Amino acid sequence: MDACARHPRDRMDILLHDLRYAVRSLRKSVGFTVVAVLTLALGIGATTAVFSVINGVLLRPLPFAAQDRLFLFLEHSREGGVRLPSYPNFLDWQRQATTLDLAYARGRVEALPSEDGVRNVLVAYVSPRFFSVLRARPAFGRTFLPEEEQAGRGDAIVLTHHFWEQ
Repeated sequence: MDACARHPRDRMDILLHDLRYAVRSLRKSVGFTVVAVLTLALGIGATTAVFSVINGVLLRPLPFAAQDRLFLFLEHSREGGVRLPSYPNFLDWQRQATTLDLAYARGRVEALPSEDGVRNVLVAYVSPRFFSVLRARPAFGRTFLPEEEQAGRGDAIVLTHHFWEQ
């Protein structure tokens, strides 16, 4: 009679016997047991951390309506690579687009003076239509007006809730 055809109680007895044997073997070699448990803990911790990042960045849906209709446009550089387009190129594309609703975003880290000295903050420069393209509404206040796009005018900002709380 093969192992699969045995009575469930017999299979449970075999499992308990195997577990007792494994515990006795691990007690005999404490050093090996400690190394094995630490290796498993590190492996599980690293896997969890990597999955958390991948889940947050790649797997979780974006918090935007019609996210399957969002695209990132890149342009070819003279060196043969790809890069984000410049704002003047974006404006040309926006003028020529008849069926697409385009928005521009480019980010960088900037130093912001604070009570504790200087704090690095991720800043995104966006076109006035950025929030309407993403169908995002502010919790308080307003987003950008079209006339705020004029050259040299940078007196309007939109803060994230997290930044505002801090």
